[in-house]
Amino acid sequence: MAFSVDQVNVTKDRILLRRIDTEGDKTPGGIVMPDNAIPLGNAAEVVTVGPGTDEDPITLTPGERVLISAYSGVEMVAGDETFVVVREQDVLARVA
Repeated sequence: MAFSVDQVNVTKDRILLRRIDTEGDKTPGGIVMPDNAIPLGNAAEVVTVGPGTDEDPITLTPGERVLISAYSGVEMVAGDETFVVVREQDVLARVA
């Protein structure tokens, strides 16, 4: 299913993140790695946030950079970018 990021409205305590490529596709020795051998990055940028709940409001804002577990959330691809939807509690840290 093709979609645009503008069409995604996250709910409750969910956050839409854009994965940030931190690895690259070459090893330090210059060997080109295939796509399926490149590890998932843990860095992401907040694209949009849900409304939160009365008991637990969202504290992140769009544009912030965060660290997440490599396999958390639901991953989706739009164009050549990878996005992931996670709960706010799955965010491990903010990156300054």
